[in-house]
Amino acid sequence: MGLKQFRKEAGLSLHQLAKLSGVNYQKIYQIEKGTINVEHIMLRTAKKLADALGVTPEDLLKPDEETAETESTEDDENA
Repeated sequence: MGLKQFRKEAGLSLHQLAKLSGVNYQKIYQIEKGTINVEHIMLRTAKKLADALGVTPEDLLKPDEETAETESTEDDENA
């Protein structure tokens, strides 16, 4: 599950998550849109976001299962 899904499950807006976590609103938006790969964010940032969402940094850094399944299906179709 990605950052956006965790945020929505917590019932938070982007601005609320930014305020709770201390992470810039634009950075959160870019992570959710995929402009910044979640695997490339600083561990400190992942910890702040995870703490605000009540999850672990590892949860945030896991590949999105839906994306992984889509990529796997596309690979199978191209083989």
